[in-house]
Amino acid sequence: MECDETHRGVEIHGYGVAEAAQHGDGAVNRRASVSSDEKVRARAACGSSPKSLARSTSTAAELDAKKGTYVRCTNCGLENPASAVRCDCGYDFPTATIKDSYIPTKEQPPGPLAWLWPKITDVKSARSAARQGFGAAMFLAVWTVYTVLVGYVSYSSFVDAAIFALIGWRLYRMSRAAAVVGLVVFGGERIFQWFEHGTAGNPLMILFLFLAFANSIRGTFAHRQFQCDPQTSAGG
Repeated sequence: MECDETHRGVEIHGYGVAEAAQHGDGAVNRRASVSSDEKVRARAACGSSPKSLARSTSTAAELDAKKGTYVRCTNCGLENPASAVRCDCGYDFPTATIKDSYIPTKEQPPGPLAWLWPKITDVKSARSAARQGFGAAMFLAVWTVYTVLVGYVSYSSFVDAAIFALIGWRLYRMSRAAAVVGLVVFGGERIFQWFEHGTAGNPLMILFLFLAFANSIRGTFAHRQFQCDPQTSAGG
């Protein structure tokens, strides 16, 4: 009987406060609802068995502990430790604003054409970009020798082959000057061929080789920057 009176008192208290709140009582309006832990304690006091009483008491204790050790994010509703500064969604508790999340995002794998303009972020990626110029220079050296041997061009083109071979070797050594010279020599030869023969060659091949030399410039200069300051991050 006493249990029923206690539980009923909590219910009446909640109803009475809510009714007073409707009449604009500001002092009572701040207490317009009965907290969940009060209800749990009321139900715990009315338990008919020791087991149910223990379970209700445990629930009330968990609520009390939870209120002191967790804070709910107002943006996504996620419960964070009380010491948390920022929620996983990026909500910043001290400033109450949305910022970047501390959880690192998973990088997307590069696309099939990423090699045309690769992203340079460290020494390894810088060296990989520079190797494109090395490959382009060696390809031009071998191709020039082939055209001389089959009689397409004169023997004086052996000089061009030697120049590109030298550029390729220096690019393999990560020379910034060789990267710039390689692009200038390649572009100059294409311009000369255009005025001399009316064509600069296969447009698609020219585009690939031009990008390869351009990437070698990006790679060699970024490689030098990373060596001087390993903490620097370079964008692609």
